[in-house]
Amino acid sequence: MSPRFVEILASLILTATGVCFAMCASSAHGAVAASHFGDADPATEGWVLFEETGGTSVGPLSPDLDFNSVNAWEIGTIGAGGNYRNTLSASETADAVANGWRLTGTMRLGTGIDDGGGFTRGNADLVVVTNELGLSVRAGMDLAADPADRQVEERITNTITQLGPDDYYTFVFDYDTAGTVDYYIDNALQNTFNTGTLTPTRVDFGVLNAAADTNGARSFSFVQLETCPCPPVGTQDPAPIDFTWESTSGDWNVADNWTPTFPAPSAPPGNPNALQSSHHTATFGDSIGSDSRTVFTDEAVTVNRISFANTMGGSYRIAGGPSMNLAASTAISPAPAAIAVAQGSHVFQVPVNLLDDTTVDVGSSSTLNFDGALSLGGNTLTKTGTGTMAINNIITTDGGTVLGLEGTISGGGTIGGDVNNSGGTLSPGISSSASGGSVVPEPSTLALVALGLLGLVALVRCRNDT
Repeated sequence: MSPRFVEILASLILTATGVCFAMCASSAHGAVAASHFGDADPATEGWVLFEETGGTSVGPLSPDLDFNSVNAWEIGTIGAGGNYRNTLSASETADAVANGWRLTGTMRLGTGIDDGGGFTRGNADLVVVTNELGLSVRAGMDLAADPADRQVEERITNTITQLGPDDYYTFVFDYDTAGTVDYYIDNALQNTFNTGTLTPTRVDFGVLNAAADTNGARSFSFVQLETCPCPPVGTQDPAPIDFTWESTSGDWNVADNWTPTFPAPSAPPGNPNALQSSHHTATFGDSIGSDSRTVFTDEAVTVNRISFANTMGGSYRIAGGPSMNLAASTAISPAPAAIAVAQGSHVFQVPVNLLDDTTVDVGSSSTLNFDGALSLGGNTLTKTGTGTMAINNIITTDGGTVLGLEGTISGGGTIGGDVNNSGGTLSPGISSSASGGSVVPEPSTLALVALGLLGLVALVRCRNDT
């Protein structure tokens, strides 16, 4: 590595080897080898923090208060260093060498002024290091010339580009198998280099070395290394986390049934190999029109949120197994697990497991039916919204609780655990266990029912008899 790459850098470092073709005119995608999104903790995305010292601090910006639409991860340093590293597997390296690759980094280039937290937003670097040579972009301020302007120095030919005000900028190295690298800033081609073969081994981002002049705060909203084929630069979005069903009846696990269309492992929602799987959301909208259609799975699926938003009178049945799982996202400020019904009547025939506390919000005149088994896993299911949640099978609570805040909880199922109804209506239907319930007095407006496989009819008796 050139000595220039071991200078004291207040930096974003992306150590990798190779970058995807500029010739990738196809809309197809290769595979994502390493990725960081928004305010997610990189440690939950496969990155390892190294070279940090006592002067290094890391944490989420949810959002960056100067840019309310941007969530990012910040690395702060006071005479310190700290890098996140993701090492490619042998197969990922081979894929990149054979097909080309693209490295993208979006980072904030600040003002160099104290941000109120004891840091100054100093220089940031985008560095690509391969087995054969290093590529680098140093981004920062020319304080002597104009403290308001940001600049980047491309470290192959040492060409400096003036950018502009404090903002998030996106840098791309695009490598093809002919040995050509295209360099972009915010989707505009800056330069092309003939490098020969480049072999990726890892991706790093952070602050390169510890020294007295590395004080600063560096914010990274997106880092991704993907292998080709790649869509043209500027036409792609990062691997998605929010998906919408675009088929009628069909297999949940077929990526083409969803938009945006992305290849595995980034899609479909709930793919356990996706780098952001805990952030995935699934929305069922108007693609079925006014019909009743079935979406099925033969694999366990885990997502953060499921929304039913059909406005045409259609009804979805989610069927199959082994289970549909709801989980909070792994961000430092996690998005709670949730199911939302805006309109219509929809059914979970598949068993549903709660991996974290979950809110079920059912809108006015709408119904959500749990016809399959429902497992709380020790968590709280909170019912909100003025619509109806119908439980028509066995609920296993494992110490969890059903909390009714609004609307109606109905059905003919059985429950082993607690139901706490503080603002809704318990209105069960016919149940084979309805005749054997015991009654627990209701303190003021709160009905707390301690049940050991009591029918839901017993719940409404509890409320009506006190």
